[in-house]
This record gives sequence, structure tokens and C-alpha cells, in this order.
Amino acid sequence: MKIVKYNGEKPTQGTEYAAGYDLRSSEDVIIEPNSAGKVVSSTKIQSDMDLFHIAVPRSSLCNKNGLILMNSLGIIDPDYTGATVWNFWNLSSEPVTINKGERIGQVVFMNRIAVDFVDEPFTDTARGDGGFGSTGVY
Repeated sequence: MKIVKYNGEKPTQGTEYAAGYDLRSSEDVIIEPNSAGKVVSSTKIQSDMDLFHIAVPRSSLCNKNGLILMNSLGIIDPDYTGATVWNFWNLSSEPVTINKGERIGQVVFMNRIAVDFVDEPFTDTARGDGGFGSTGVY
């Protein structure tokens, strides 16, 4: 188990085996139809430098309200210590209200792997550079 520091509201899990940790809104926000709205979490996180976290929207919030996260998911580097900001787009025809304290998204922690890029010829593979549909019907 890794130790992760936080300031603000402690992230919570929905169940003991949930992969993500819920973060909550720091304020009331109204997102107008066909518009973007930023929602700032009430939590700041600092992890070891060998971890990063991915911010993903809560499916219940988005599915019930017609919201999508503008960048689908966010990667938060281990050296960032500010609050997580969620930039939602309201696809619906009605304003969406997110209340202070409402669960807005989850963070999932992953190991960060440092790599060294080398400019060398690639090893041949059966697929090569075959793209969409190259392994069958999609």
C-alpha cells in the first residue's frame, strides 16, 4: 500500500475494492446547456514521485445529466499539488447544477515508469504499421 497525502476532503471509495477514489466539488456550479463549466475538487493530492493519478468522471453524474469530461480523462503528474479541476461539457438542453460536496469524479493511481527513447530501427512484427481494422472488423 502506498501513502498519499491530501489537503481538504479525504477521497473516499464506494466499496472496499473500488479502483477509484471519489473527489467532491468545492463549490456550487451551474453548467449551462451546450457549454463548458469548470468544477474544482475540494481535495489536493500529493503522491510519491513514482505514482501519478488519472482523473475520470463519475458515470452516474455524467449519464444522468448529459455531461462529458472535455478531455475524456486527465493525467495528473506527481509533481502537481493543486486541486483537480474537472472541465465538463453539458450536452443536454437543460442547465446542470453540481452542488458543493457532490461527488464529481474519481482518481485512479498508477505507477509512473521512466523511459529512455532511442532512435533505432524497429523490430519487424506481423502487424507492422497496420491501423484501424487491420486485425479484423471493428
